Amino acid sequence: AWRDAARSDRRVEAPGDVVVPLWAGPVLGARMAVLQSVGPDGVARVAHVSDMLYGWLQPRLRLLATARVDAEPEFLVFPFVGPDDRRGQLDPDVLATFQMLPGPLVRDGERRVLRLEGRRLVPVEVRSDGLSEPWAYGRWWIREDPAVAALARGDDGSLISVVRLAPDSLLPATPPFELAAPSWGMDLPYEPEDYVVAVAALESVGSTSGVASVLGSTSTPAGQVSLVGVQPSGWARPSAVVVVETDEGVKVSAARPLDTEAEVAIGAVRTQEGALIVVAAASPRTRLLTIDVDGEALDTLDRAQAIVLPPDADVDVVEARAFLGDDTQPAKTRVVLADVGHQ
Repeated sequence: AWRDAARSDRRVEAPGDVVVPLWAGPVLGARMAVLQSVGPDGVARVAHVSDMLYGWLQPRLRLLATARVDAEPEFLVFPFVGPDDRRGQLDPDVLATFQMLPGPLVRDGERRVLRLEGRRLVPVEVRSDGLSEPWAYGRWWIREDPAVAALARGDDGSLISVVRLAPDSLLPATPPFELAAPSWGMDLPYEPEDYVVAVAALESVGSTSGVASVLGSTSTPAGQVSLVGVQPSGWARPSAVVVVETDEGVKVSAARPLDTEAEVAIGAVRTQEGALIVVAAASPRTRLLTIDVDGEALDTLDRAQAIVLPPDADVDVVEARAFLGDDTQPAKTRVVLADVGHQ
């Protein structure tokens, strides 16, 4: 099937003399194979072959996709449209699914894959037949946005990378949002949830691409609060955004200018009930971080902290101070609450 497609379509790169199956077997009532071959140019290629196309069995196997492989991926992923074997959960003719062929580290559990579903991260489980559990991604005749997946370490859950899963590609691609380290450096490794927070911050300023850094994150009675530095594509300077995650949803503050040279950052957001959440974060060099409310300091050793002020609190200014090493003069940044409003 691969060679026939290459002979009839010059855009298809032919396999080499030897073709090996990475996986082959029945899927949703059809036959499917994921193949690999090293071409005449010495470059490895993979191919997706099946006798199912848009929900209909074909009289012969067809080549559905190919890709050049420059480095071994953590997994291959492919869309599949076929009869449903999950007791009517999907319309068999019109709903497509993604399925994954995990590499050795994912298959053995050393690394985990989590797909983004809305704002939830859902683990992608590996079945006994070597493929992942399938999941619906949309109707085959509508161009769906690529799905996003995160790769995490199996032992501590820390984030390794984030990728896009496009219906037209066997290989994972780079996502539009980049999660970068803060300018002052990392304190702890990112977790997959940090990417969800960063995306919410970038989307809040109307961006479809750019770079974000989670400066600090902590829990409060109002929910998990994060201070995020964002620099959407085309913006000259970065900004700081507060993201609050509650059971009811995600609340995001307006963007405020962020000084990337500073050792401390602060932001604030009002809840629907009018309470004010103030969150501060400081660099790993900080030995003490304080949030000052109208000049009165609340001391803590954490490099990320937050306070919740009631709606009737008579407060004009909040300030964060970071004490670095033996320095007696702390780094400072502040927020005038009159500028926060009721976003």
